[in-house]
Amino acid sequence: MLDLKYLEWLKVSGKHALVLFLISSVLLFGSDELINILGLLEARETAKPWLGVIWLISLSITTAETTHLTFKWIKKRIKWQMNLKRLQKGLNNLTPEEKNFLSGYITNNTRTQSAPYTDGMINGLVAATIIYRSSNLSQYHTTFPYNIQPWAWEYLHKHPEVLN
Repeated sequence: MLDLKYLEWLKVSGKHALVLFLISSVLLFGSDELINILGLLEARETAKPWLGVIWLISLSITTAETTHLTFKWIKKRIKWQMNLKRLQKGLNNLTPEEKNFLSGYITNNTRTQSAPYTDGMINGLVAATIIYRSSNLSQYHTTFPYNIQPWAWEYLHKHPEVLN
C-alpha cells in the first residue's frame, strides 16, 4: 500500500515548484563539467530517475500556477474594461445640471471644485463614481472640495461634446 504522507510534498506552492524546476533542470540538463564543478556528478547519476519525476511534477505545478495567474489577470482586466465602459456610458446620460457642474472641471482645467455636501446632484455624481469628496474639512460649514475621477477627466477631455 502506498503511504500517502510521501505525496504531501506535491502540495508545494508555485514559488517552491519553480525553484525545484530550476534546480532539477540544471541537474538533468546541465553539462557534465558544470555538474562536476558543483560536486554533484555522482549524485545526479544516482538520483536521475527521481530528478525526472521532480522535474515533470514541478514543471506541471509551475505551468498550472502561471496559467492560473495569467487567466486571473486577464479576467480582472476584462472586468475593469467592462466597468469602465459602463461608467463612460453613464456620462452620456447626465442631466443638464450635472453637465453644467462637470463642465466646470473642463473649462477651468481643474480637478477640484467645491460644492455643498447636502446637494443631491453632487451626491448622485459621487454615487455614480464620477466625482469624490477629496477632503473631510469643509470650507464654509457645508461646502467641501470634490475631485473628478481620473477616468472621467480623461473621458471628458476626449469627448467634451458629452457636456453640451
